[in-house]
Amino acid sequence: MLVADQRLLELHRTWQPYIKEAKPSPKIAEEIAQKLKEIGPQKQAAFAKIEQLRREHLSFLQEIVKISSVNPSRDFEKPLASHLSAIMRGMGMEVQQFEPYPQRSSILALYRGSKGKKTLWFNAHLDTVAPGNLADWTFSPFSATVRERVMYGRGVKDCKLGIAASLMAIKTLMECGIKLSHNVLLTFTADEESGGHLGLNHLVQQKGLIKADWAVDCEGEPNRIELGHWGWLQFKLTSRGKAAHSSRKEKGLNAILQMGKVMPAVENMTFTSSNLEQPIVSVNMVEGGFKENVIPDQCTVTVDVCFPMGYTADGLMADISTLLDRLRQEDETLAFEPVKLINLARPSAISRHEPIVSFLQAAVKEVCGSEPEVGIGRHTSDSRWILLDAQVPVVSYSCGGDSGHMPNENVTLEDYIDNIKAYSLLCLLLLLH
Repeated sequence: MLVADQRLLELHRTWQPYIKEAKPSPKIAEEIAQKLKEIGPQKQAAFAKIEQLRREHLSFLQEIVKISSVNPSRDFEKPLASHLSAIMRGMGMEVQQFEPYPQRSSILALYRGSKGKKTLWFNAHLDTVAPGNLADWTFSPFSATVRERVMYGRGVKDCKLGIAASLMAIKTLMECGIKLSHNVLLTFTADEESGGHLGLNHLVQQKGLIKADWAVDCEGEPNRIELGHWGWLQFKLTSRGKAAHSSRKEKGLNAILQMGKVMPAVENMTFTSSNLEQPIVSVNMVEGGFKENVIPDQCTVTVDVCFPMGYTADGLMADISTLLDRLRQEDETLAFEPVKLINLARPSAISRHEPIVSFLQAAVKEVCGSEPEVGIGRHTSDSRWILLDAQVPVVSYSCGGDSGHMPNENVTLEDYIDNIKAYSLLCLLLLLH
């Protein structure tokens, strides 16, 4: 299957999880409180070991930030995937590396518990967006520079913090000699920044490869656990004009100016809905013209639509077509090529009452001092593959501020250490006995 086809495969996938919706459990708070008492010595030992290994943890995060895994780029995720695979094999984990397309590498690693009946799954993505304009960066984006206890670099928050925190949590428990009764599964995957179709999607489609009881997608905000996320729909729209020499522009029709009439209407359009929150529409890329002295005969824009649960791809595209028809009726000079759908991601979310939510809230509160709120993100992420395709209840969480995709992306060292503690404590709560 071609990459372009992969980007639209979710048109034909389920948009609803098969798992039953969890009901409120009046005893879960009592259960968690009891488990916190039982694991007190192991928690104390793990937290002490994390503090003792601060320099090692810092060095590891710096190490992986310095390995570029920009999507797109020549080498994509493969150098980082190979580096991490070697480290995890050295730790004694069972590691598999997958490469469904050249350089598009993903990793699956299993740390087996003594009983192995249950599995907690941590997922984080290897790829990052490009640094953008280097003049906007105070430090080189792949230097992993530390200043005043803050690390800067492309991907340090999104999502190499999640990679490092989850792996260092497992290493900490190993260093402490704490043997878990149940399993930890790690997946570090390609292509999330383009939808995950060539990364986590490939793994969850391998029959029998992944089995888990709970999952954490290792990105998000420190004060919020995300139950799920919105979907995205991306399309290209091309306006048609008429080419002519610039000196005779009255003989032509400028497709760029024609598109200029359309873009505000697209950005501010209202979608058909009786009670749903409106999608967010953003015109993000513009291409037009082919010569400095020629009136452009076409202009193409790429549009990103973020939409909440309740909408469908067919419904959204129908509303977009209705808008364009109306604009053509109002201005007969407007002409468009058929709208081209180029990417789609489904929205998904779990119930607030899934046990993983309460257990992770308790772990974060123990580490950070306050219980994080819960909500649904307006972005999209790989967590949909986990819930809708692997059928595993999943939450998204990591420490660190919201600096992903920005110049001077950064994470404080304290947030990183807290993240390791929170993930290690979650392992103890769910997997120790």
